[in-house]
Amino acid sequence: MSFGTFTLQLDWTYQDKVYFDALNNELLSENSYWLWNGRVAWTSNDDRWEVAAWGRNLGDKEYLSYAFDLSFFGFHEQMLGTPRMFGVELTYRQ
Repeated sequence: MSFGTFTLQLDWTYQDKVYFDALNNELLSENSYWLWNGRVAWTSNDDRWEVAAWGRNLGDKEYLSYAFDLSFFGFHEQMLGTPRMFGVELTYRQ
């Protein structure tokens, strides 16, 4: 008797130091960092049903995804990357 298939996926990405302007301004840069993601899924024997749980940025790394020089207004705009998040998926195939 088979209970279906379990699948485990792990992935990671590495971003080296990045500058967000052409002058390599340290105030508009982000140091290198790693991001870790994962997913675990169960699929029924007939491949009709799948239940999965996933997580992104599992280490909850805070990082800049963009920065812009607005010093002529007295500040720099910075956009943070996506924080840790989790989700669940339910799939039915006919």
